[in-house]
Amino acid sequence: VVSAFAIRACRPRWQILTTTTVTMPAALVPISRSASAAIRTLAHVCAVTLGLYLSISALANDCCGGASTLFTWHPVCMTLGWGLFATEGILSMRTLPGEKRTRRSWHALMMLFSVGLTYTGLLIILFNNLFVEKEDPIAPRSKHSWLGVFTMGLTFLQSFVGLYKYHVKVNEKRSVLRVHGIFGLVVYTMACATLISAADYLFAKPEYSTANALMITLIVITWITVMVVRLTAAYPDEEEPRSELNEAIMGEEYKTERNQW
Repeated sequence: VVSAFAIRACRPRWQILTTTTVTMPAALVPISRSASAAIRTLAHVCAVTLGLYLSISALANDCCGGASTLFTWHPVCMTLGWGLFATEGILSMRTLPGEKRTRRSWHALMMLFSVGLTYTGLLIILFNNLFVEKEDPIAPRSKHSWLGVFTMGLTFLQSFVGLYKYHVKVNEKRSVLRVHGIFGLVVYTMACATLISAADYLFAKPEYSTANALMITLIVITWITVMVVRLTAAYPDEEEPRSELNEAIMGEEYKTERNQW
């Protein structure tokens, strides 16, 4: 949470001596392109590995009851929703090449899958507690349940903020609610903490202690790589140097702005 807010608080902004307000590229900690590319690749690998590993583990081990048990599909939906699609959705704004409009659309698609899967997982656990395991109460009774309640509540709010922001950007060509990105990192951090708190349920038996440790390690590494990408990676279209063609077109005004950047 502190890391997420620090990104927003520390990003430098100023006005150059023209009528245009210039925002520095979004990389708070600039690094070499090769290092940035390596970190981005690692982040994608972690996202795919985390989503698939936890999903397959939930289906394979007998702590959840196997694929034939309704409860098993709760961790499957949650790990795919948060571990894979939400992670890819966050990374897409900083890792995909091309126009920002394309990255924005891909981000929206990944987050749509994420929200759909996580709320499907929520409905599964509610239905399971109500009609399958009737002795289980609906009210939160563990740290995992409480974290899940707060995370899903914030996800609901964040979803509507994102839809409104996307609608305004597409139809009115202006940016609103810039805190959406930082708030998303906060929600993502809470989701990772909720996944970690589920390890004791997913791998409850002593013989699964290694799998438990691997799950927690994967979640932590994935979270770290996402935050590092957010801190060190500028938007792809901000990495390319200004072309000589642009200088010829815009002349001295362009050169002055570039030098002040």
